[in-house]
Amino acid sequence: MSNANISGGMAAILGLSSTDVENICNEIDGTVEAVNYNEPKQTVIAGEKEVIEKNLDLFKEKKVQEEHCH
Repeated sequence: MSNANISGGMAAILGLSSTDVENICNEIDGTVEAVNYNEPKQTVIAGEKEVIEKNLDLFKEKKVQEEHCH
């Protein structure tokens, strides 16, 4: 049995397409993946809690960019 001590977390990303969420997850250094596609603009991500918390601003910045383009 492994003694790995990994703290996992989840976050709902609102206002971005699942494609945008997946692209941002792929840019993040660490383990973060889109895991649940609730609605066209609501995707749940999961992965290392610290990595998610550290990178939430990337999702917020992309959402602001999307809002200014429409």
